[in-house]
Amino acid sequence: MKRKASLILICILILFLASCSADSSTESIPSGSTSTVSPLINEVTSEPSTPSPEPSNNHVHVFDEWIMVSNPTEDEPGLMERICLTCDYKETQEIPKLSHIHQYSSTWLNDDNQHWLVCSCGEKDSVANHTFDEWVIVKEATDTTTGIRERACLVCSYKQTEAIPLLSHTHSFEEIWHNDINQHWHECTCGEKDSIANHIYGEWITTKEATESSSGLREHSCRSEGHTHELQYLP
Repeated sequence: MKRKASLILICILILFLASCSADSSTESIPSGSTSTVSPLINEVTSEPSTPSPEPSNNHVHVFDEWIMVSNPTEDEPGLMERICLTCDYKETQEIPKLSHIHQYSSTWLNDDNQHWLVCSCGEKDSVANHTFDEWVIVKEATDTTTGIRERACLVCSYKQTEAIPLLSHTHSFEEIWHNDINQHWHECTCGEKDSIANHIYGEWITTKEATESSSGLREHSCRSEGHTHELQYLP
């Protein structure tokens, strides 16, 4: 009987000790973990809990470096962007247009009076009057046709042409005689006549004697220019 009572007391003591050990283990488990207590061997197992997502309005972006998407030009603005390293949020920003810098062509433009260099925007630079070299004869003038001369600008090579007036005409009469039935003369290339005079005939010269059956023939020539102007048949 005493032995039975002792066993009961021992069991009660073991249960009491186990209960105290379980209470102390529960207090040491961190919040957010679940525990499993084995009443006999007093063993505790902890499992981590899944954290809840942080509210978006409380999120502070941590951005990577800016990346150039398109370069700005004088006509169009550029664009750059950066991405948050934690949430992949993309932020974009416009880059202002570039200020225009004049870049003038190396080819001279010109008109009749001036030359200049021009930018792609239309702005002119180095505007100045032509500086011409000496005149060069392209075609000589005569007394019947005008000539041509030209000169070039030493800066832009613009060519200026100019007509050379007719030369004053100096008559140059041909040595040969021109004539008609009454007169003879010398003639210039311009058509002007000189030494106009009536024919002066020499003696008649018989070139064919007359016979009983046929007429004869005689002629005389101008003494000045030697051309035979008149024929005459003999009876």
